[in-house]
Amino acid sequence: MKYLVLPGTLLETFSRTKFAVDVHTTVVTQGASEIYLQSGMYEDHIHKLRRQYKRKGTLLKKGYLAHLPEEAEFTGGESGFYSTIILPERIKGMQLVDHLKHKNVLLQDTTAMYLKISERKRSSTKCVTG
Repeated sequence: MKYLVLPGTLLETFSRTKFAVDVHTTVVTQGASEIYLQSGMYEDHIHKLRRQYKRKGTLLKKGYLAHLPEEAEFTGGESGFYSTIILPERIKGMQLVDHLKHKNVLLQDTTAMYLKISERKRSSTKCVTG
């Protein structure tokens, strides 16, 4: 189930647009979706993804333990998708992002995700996907 919060002035426009999109979903697409769900293919796909991300999470944790300095902390990673690294003061987040980018490891500095007034430790969020 999904929710959307809209200002009252957009409700009518959104409702008309949503109705138009829903009406134009083809019978073929609906039938294919029904087969996909009822045949168990969707469940199989979800189990496969969970196994893959669990493996990635295990590799991520091993990588952290092998390559991060002792004073660094990390959270998450069990899902293999998102994890936070709390860096020691001597390491700048953007330096780590740039360094790992050259090794085909994508890391996102989280500085822009916080309000300037909030108290926080400097950290980087690593998103391990496909």
